Amino acid sequence: MEGPHFLQGWEGYDKIPHKDQPDNQAWLEEWEGVLTSFSAVLVTKLDNGVKPGQAQPFWGLDAARWGRETMNPRDYMNNSYYGLWLETLCSLFTMYGKELGLSSSELSARKITSTAAYSRAQAIREKAYKQAVPGCGIPDQNGLYQSSEYDPGKAGSIEAIGSKPKFKVGDKIQCINQFAAGHTREYPYFRNKVGTVVAYYGLAQERRNKKGQIQFQGKYYAPYPDVASRGRQKFYTPLYNVRFEGQQIWGRDNVDPRTIIYADLFEPYMRSLKP
Repeated sequence: MEGPHFLQGWEGYDKIPHKDQPDNQAWLEEWEGVLTSFSAVLVTKLDNGVKPGQAQPFWGLDAARWGRETMNPRDYMNNSYYGLWLETLCSLFTMYGKELGLSSSELSARKITSTAAYSRAQAIREKAYKQAVPGCGIPDQNGLYQSSEYDPGKAGSIEAIGSKPKFKVGDKIQCINQFAAGHTREYPYFRNKVGTVVAYYGLAQERRNKKGQIQFQGKYYAPYPDVASRGRQKFYTPLYNVRFEGQQIWGRDNVDPRTIIYADLFEPYMRSLKP
């Protein structure tokens, strides 16, 4: 979460405006519904059949989030919600144009994306593909990560990874301090802060019914976002819920002393503070 949408400490935006929308109307404009369907088709096309740990291009929710983070801040602020999704799809095209039968020159000619936007996103991605990811180290020359702990192929299975959590309820932890060009779910205001583990969610293989709908099993099932956002591999890490004192996050003089914040954190974001 390093992009323009992270607004910690920003002021002067006033209240979020109320948007009147009929209960029976899913979208304000017809093109928004078309865009939603288009996105679903592309996710299926580029994510179907990818095995954990397999080095094969795919696209999912984490890649979509990273696509927004590579946007120019002015473009991000001036866009509507579905406008951001459209920009995200443009980022998808620049990442996987070859697999979709498109070239960057064609994308620019059709005004699907601009040369400036493409160059900005490409520069950020190229930097990220060389950076270390918490728990997975520095990638190899092909931009692929190695992990005996979080790669299901090396650990044995997703369930095997989940059966060996490093932390337990009651453990005192400190978040790592990282700065990434890639996507991460460790919000900046939690970094380097001290908290207490209050829950462990477990880890399981994703299961779907005959309609393709995800069947919840009472355990976490999604891949590690920091790796999955790069669209090349799927690693899995334990996920915890951590309790922070509000004063630890915002400072003693800036928050009611009774304020408590709970955050879901992936295992590589945390280090033990055992005495």
